Amino acid sequence: MRDLTPTQRTILAAIERTLVTGPAPTVRELADLLRMKRSTVHYHMQALRRAGYLTGEGGHRDIMLTGAAREIAGKTGGKTAADSGPVIPIVGSVAAGQPILAAEHLAGTLSLGGLFDRKGPLFALQVAGDSMVGDGIFEGDYAIVRQQANASPGDVVVAMIEDGDASEATIKRYREERGTIVLEPSNPAYEPLRFAGPARDRLRILGKLVGVLRKI
Repeated sequence: MRDLTPTQRTILAAIERTLVTGPAPTVRELADLLRMKRSTVHYHMQALRRAGYLTGEGGHRDIMLTGAAREIAGKTGGKTAADSGPVIPIVGSVAAGQPILAAEHLAGTLSLGGLFDRKGPLFALQVAGDSMVGDGIFEGDYAIVRQQANASPGDVVVAMIEDGDASEATIKRYREERGTIVLEPSNPAYEPLRFAGPARDRLRILGKLVGVLRKI
């Protein structure tokens, strides 16, 4: 894969993992998963098609890996991703303190077998900060998140906060208060983040926390 850019390698790897556990992703789903603009994903997918790694346009779940792509993406130490169960992409870091700039590249993968009941696509984020220690979520933990765009009061969510061209991700407990969305920490040293009126449009729910992994 030396002829591909890091972004193209990231997109190809994400497609390979998605095909192992479900139907082909759309361009929109890849963009959401990798925190990239749809135009960026589309551009690099065109390059991957020209390089002979992909077929399909990505609009109707028609993406397929070619033999060349499978030969490269499927080599994981003698085992394919299918041999080790669902593979969850680690897509960067998420702030459990003040929001931080969201990473737009894969940092690795977690292969968790049947540990989690998959009711939707999963991804992992490594926690930075201590604002959620009251919920047992500590800096350095891996937050396992089910990708979804909605939340119910009481859910611990990963949310993207848009600020012009910049985007910041944070993990907090979701609640609503008289038309205001509140992202609440579980550490009293931090203030809740409130989004009312037009500010609600800056907030996008990326998923719901379904588990936490910690190295000991």
